Amino acid sequence: MLNYKLLLELINTVSVEEVINSRCSSCSNHDEMRSHWGKFLNNSPSKESINYILQCCDGVPRFGTGKLLHWFNEDLLYLGFERQITPSLERLMHIESGMQQEAVYLACATLGLGTCILNQGINGTAYDQKLATASHIIREIDEPYESGKFTSESPGPKKAFKSGKNLSIPVRNGELECLPELKHLTSSVKSGIVSKEKDLSQLLWSAKGRTPHLLRMHRWNNLWGLTIPTWKGDKNHTTVYLVKDGCLFQYLNWTENFSFLNRGLLYFPKWTRGN
Repeated sequence: MLNYKLLLELINTVSVEEVINSRCSSCSNHDEMRSHWGKFLNNSPSKESINYILQCCDGVPRFGTGKLLHWFNEDLLYLGFERQITPSLERLMHIESGMQQEAVYLACATLGLGTCILNQGINGTAYDQKLATASHIIREIDEPYESGKFTSESPGPKKAFKSGKNLSIPVRNGELECLPELKHLTSSVKSGIVSKEKDLSQLLWSAKGRTPHLLRMHRWNNLWGLTIPTWKGDKNHTTVYLVKDGCLFQYLNWTENFSFLNRGLLYFPKWTRGN
């Protein structure tokens, strides 16, 4: 188990970009039939680690006035909100609770811990006046990368980009410490500085970029990690758009769609090229 001193040292050395690049789901090891890249150990996280994770849950950007919630039941961390009066308010709370889920993933990655979302249904599960959107198992994990708990490597295999104009390659390790930033996020920052192309590339990659871990090891064994968690390995639940110069652009960071046909091409992985 990580002691408190080592925890503080770890927090002060991991950048935002490296955490985003290293984030992955974990699961237990059943005769090497793992569904996810990370592998849980039988050690529970320290209370200090859990407190940091909960602080990050409380620090997500807010758009509405509903009450976000988190609670523990049988060693699982539940995320959700108080039931809303109208469907529109409830949909908004689902979005905000989704940011809670990402905060848990990034906080766990920063602390060198593993987590995985346990399904509560696409519309959540009611618990009295609470609605749970997800439950997380949180455990210590084995080192998922050759470099340890973190990596700044890009995904592979290598393949040329599509012809035409492409965004710049994102930075995968920077100087800004991750966990302090997670505890005071905002929905916007007005700095007065004009965003450059490299800033847009970094922001879009953070929202739905490629990362160097395998997906569904027991089934597809494909290099298709993302900066965000997915539901049942499906990449198409979210779409990222950019409005620029009066035009609407869709962000694409791979050469082919992640279709059921492509999932079956286990010995032809080159289509997964992206950043």
